[in-house]
Amino acid sequence: VLHQPPRAPSAQAPAVAGDLETIILKALRKTKDDRYASAAELGEDVGRFLAHQPIAAKAPGPMYRLRLFARRRPGAVAAAVLVLITLGAGAAVSAVLYQRGERLRAAEERQREELENARAELQRVRSALGSSESASAGAGAGAVDAGVGFTPFAEGIVSKVQDSLATAETDEERARVLMWAVDTLQRLEPFAVEDRQLTETLASTYIDLGDAYGREWTAGPEKVQAAVEAYRRAEELFTGLTRSFPDDHGVRRQLGHAQVDLAQTLRKLRQYDDAWEVADRAVATAEILHERLPSDPSVTLSLVNALWARGDALIQSDRDAEGLADSERASLLTRDLLAADPEGVAIADAVAWSDFRTALWRTRVPGFNPQDVLADFISSTDARLRVCRLAPDNVGGLFDLLAFTNGEIHWHTETGDVECAIERQELIVETAHGFFDEHGFPGRVIDPYFGSYSLLVEMLRSAG
Repeated sequence: VLHQPPRAPSAQAPAVAGDLETIILKALRKTKDDRYASAAELGEDVGRFLAHQPIAAKAPGPMYRLRLFARRRPGAVAAAVLVLITLGAGAAVSAVLYQRGERLRAAEERQREELENARAELQRVRSALGSSESASAGAGAGAVDAGVGFTPFAEGIVSKVQDSLATAETDEERARVLMWAVDTLQRLEPFAVEDRQLTETLASTYIDLGDAYGREWTAGPEKVQAAVEAYRRAEELFTGLTRSFPDDHGVRRQLGHAQVDLAQTLRKLRQYDDAWEVADRAVATAEILHERLPSDPSVTLSLVNALWARGDALIQSDRDAEGLADSERASLLTRDLLAADPEGVAIADAVAWSDFRTALWRTRVPGFNPQDVLADFISSTDARLRVCRLAPDNVGGLFDLLAFTNGEIHWHTETGDVECAIERQELIVETAHGFFDEHGFPGRVIDPYFGSYSLLVEMLRSAG
């Protein structure tokens, strides 16, 4: 009775159908607001019916029927509402995903257009080169240099990549730019033999790509492998250039750079034998330059970098004596440089790292002399102190002094000279305090400083 609508009178008395039935059904509606407000109002509507005038009552509409259905089946209505809400939410999500997909498709379309433009430009330049060569038969390779070259186009690509990387906000965007660059460079490579500057541009860009993929030691294996491939392509291109232009020192320097980077990256993948082979080529490249330019400090430092790379690979391949030999030679070269230029910060830093390596690798060779190890560590620490003196605002120099001088203190103690160990540790801590007085307390040096300070306190307590 409460929820079921009244049965239509016309179902039993067809003569009642029409306005009279509408009046009756309104009088029987379930809610007060839907019924006649008073008996007088009902009487007036009946009077209008008898006078054959339009009545005020209206037949029950869909909303009225829906309200009654909701009262009868609240569970079904709730389920229907939930379905509608779910469909609405799904439609909203679909709209968002659609818009995102449209943006991605638009970005991909722009990249395709850029690539097509690059291909068209390549074809234009290639045609121009072909016309130049046919018009200047017998002029030899010099005709290419005098005619239209790829270099401006290649440099434009490199500039575009660098600008895009500078504005990229996510790793996904950076990866997309780099993949576009790789794809474009690979399409340019078949033509590189015709243009020396283009080859240099391509090879240098491969080095940049390798740096972007794998310079950080925390890079994942996939990125490191991509860096290896980029450095290999750079080495191949620069090797070809050194054959064509054997007297070009700049090209040979770049070749050595690519080889050292490749060797160090292979070490990240624990491919030590491959790393040694590449580093061996890097040493050979640097040796040629050093023979030609023995008085150029930058050339000597390039040879030192190559010796470091080969020595590290040898040590990690358990070829300790050979690795130590490379490190000892690097130490001699850097010390000679420092003797010639005592104020060179980069040279002092190179001495510090060479002697530090030599001291560590010396302990791996059976029968080593502890005094030799201590002497190498002392030389390394003195070089780090020199860096801090020559560049007093260099946070990296202070960090290295605090973090990499414990070896000297340890070997002073091992050889029984505790008093010297304390003096040296006090000098290191005082150098740090002088930096703090001038430049504050950088967060980067907090851990190594407290390590050095705690070691000093411990030694003083032990000494009474």
